[in-house]
Amino acid sequence: WRRARESGRGILAVTGHYGNWELLGAWLASLGSDVTVLYHPFREERLDRWVARRRLRGGVRIVSAEARSPAALRVLQRGGVLGILLDRVPRSGGVRCRFFGRECRATEGPARLALAAGVPILPSMLRYEGRGFRARFAAPITLENAGQVEEVTQRLTSVLEEWIREAPEQWPWFEDRWKVRSAARKSG
Repeated sequence: WRRARESGRGILAVTGHYGNWELLGAWLASLGSDVTVLYHPFREERLDRWVARRRLRGGVRIVSAEARSPAALRVLQRGGVLGILLDRVPRSGGVRCRFFGRECRATEGPARLALAAGVPILPSMLRYEGRGFRARFAAPITLENAGQVEEVTQRLTSVLEEWIREAPEQWPWFEDRWKVRSAARKSG
């Protein structure tokens, strides 16, 4: 984390619905980082507003992933931290990856954003261990060209899988990560 921050460039912090991803953003903001998270709005508007207020109170700004706004790119270009959750099933497209030995689709968004902004991707997590939380960061990943998008997306997926194997009870994600594969099989 320190090396990535000292570079003076923006950081794309990629995690999953693992450990306490919400507290991770607030903790990084408390260290003086300009933190923004890319999020998918909740269908229930009151819940969406409530979550947005809690994030803002923790010092975390939000940018809707559905707006496809250039705001996410601007966060990185100005040297901020942009948080993205990797383990949502893409609505369309995505990169074929292996996750727990099975094919799935993962969003190539983090790799493409990092490439466009010229910033490193920092796999990040904060999980409960014993009597408190512990942050962990994998080695930063830098892309040189668009040909690396699939490889980097698989690397990010593999890091998340490794962390889940270490503490599976901290992955409370109920979305079927492999449902895209199942739907493709039925239609083909």
